[in-house]
Amino acid sequence: MREIICGCSEDYTPEQFNKLEDYAASLGVTLRNIPYNSTDTALTEDCEILFGGYEDCMIEAAKALKWFQSSWDGADGLVGLGPIRSGQAILTNAAGAYDTMIAEYLIGGCISLLHRFPYYGKAQAGKVWADCMPAESFSGKKVLILGCGRIGNAFAVRANALGAEVIGVTRTKKQAPDYIREMRTLDQLDELLPKADILVMLLPLAKDNKFVMDERRLRLMKKSAYVLNAGRGKTLDAAALCEKLRRGEIAGAMLDVFPEEPIKSGDETFETPGLIVTPHIAGHSADAFNMENIMEIFKKNLKAYVEGKELSHVIDISKGY
Repeated sequence: MREIICGCSEDYTPEQFNKLEDYAASLGVTLRNIPYNSTDTALTEDCEILFGGYEDCMIEAAKALKWFQSSWDGADGLVGLGPIRSGQAILTNAAGAYDTMIAEYLIGGCISLLHRFPYYGKAQAGKVWADCMPAESFSGKKVLILGCGRIGNAFAVRANALGAEVIGVTRTKKQAPDYIREMRTLDQLDELLPKADILVMLLPLAKDNKFVMDERRLRLMKKSAYVLNAGRGKTLDAAALCEKLRRGEIAGAMLDVFPEEPIKSGDETFETPGLIVTPHIAGHSADAFNMENIMEIFKKNLKAYVEGKELSHVIDISKGY
């Protein structure tokens, strides 16, 4: 039997790694523990499989690579790497692993904005008993989900349970499940934006949706509307959004992703009124629940790979998702 070497780079506990190592060994695969954030390219040169998260140089150096199982959901930053771009290696992602956590993040963001938590948090930090700010109920709000895939559906289930009216937007027309009032397509976005109380963005980055929410489309939204983005930073013109927040032309926003990351310390973005900034943490692979989900996706794919069967979660590199 030929030796299959699989590099594994994640923040796993020794117990988690040992369990995964035993599973791989049962399939005839040698698992190599590669330190997270390592730049020692000698560790990946002979790997046929890579699993986890890596610095770009580690992927570029993987001359024997045939399959890369990323622990991330988004793949747009990986499709340009040599072994992937050339077709030498298949790229699969961990779509679905983060659905619950990101959906919870978005629900928390909606509630925080509607109930003015940032305002009260700032007052508390200044040791001030704040004046009462009018709050809004999430129930009854018209929520537009731009990019209603796995994560969008997970959020929609929870938003619907809290009484929101949910409309999903996808690239192609799909049947609406019972927790989504209706499904619409991206070419109908302009007519939907003026009616939305809350816009939730969960788009992958593709060639045709870069800055799809630009200044013109932000102008279509109500002054009382809120914007949340946990998809990809370059699908939203964050500078235009911040300007509208400063002018009071958008009520509030929460952004986990930005066109350029990280935002530099002292950047005026942090001082934008009505904006909650989080540092790309809506879904995090270090969370125990997410990590188990990621491992299960990898284990099923590893078995399929060894048996010569089709892999799941395969990325179309021409689309980037």
